[in-house]
Amino acid sequence: MDKHFLSRRQFSALCAAAGLSSVPVGIMALSSTSVLAADAPPRTAKLRNSAIVPAIGQGSARLGQGRHPGFEQLRGAGKIKAWGVSNFNVDQMEDLFRIPDGNRCATNQVPYSLNNRSIERDLLTWCTQHDVPVMAYSPLGGENSPLITDRTLAQIGAAHGCSAAAVALAWAVRSGNVIAIPEAGSSAHVKENAVALSLTLTPQELQTLDAAFPGP
Repeated sequence: MDKHFLSRRQFSALCAAAGLSSVPVGIMALSSTSVLAADAPPRTAKLRNSAIVPAIGQGSARLGQGRHPGFEQLRGAGKIKAWGVSNFNVDQMEDLFRIPDGNRCATNQVPYSLNNRSIERDLLTWCTQHDVPVMAYSPLGGENSPLITDRTLAQIGAAHGCSAAAVALAWAVRSGNVIAIPEAGSSAHVKENAVALSLTLTPQELQTLDAAFPGP
């Protein structure tokens, strides 16, 4: 078989051009019919807004699990702006902060909503004390959640001229150390959710929500 050998430097350059952040160690032989060739442009895809992106990206799920790969090096090199973790409990956050530069963690992404307040047991307090904002996913309760049709939320929303979803989001971010990332299926939903940015719930309304959705 006719083979074309690339040096590691050539292969690294191709990976960099394609947007890949790492190169596997070892020797690679590429056939003359391979997609990768020294004189071939990297594969790309075109988005509807005409932006051109690499056809291959880099997922990060379980990346370096148990190896603690220093993401901080990527931040320092300007390849990423910040890094965070997902679904870490207090013990895992403590372990992270023992790693050199682990305290540069920007956020901990966890589920948090009126009907899922479990992080209030300890994690939310820990993150607040260590200046690590919590990024709340499923802040509206997740798929088929009753929150957006809840009567209590709807009544409070009516008093403010907004939706029940906006009330639920305003509650989630009330402390100033939580970032909510709700899903939205339409531009109308995006606009409804955005109202929460300027919605301040009264102490009485917060008490009403605590009674309707008790914490741990």
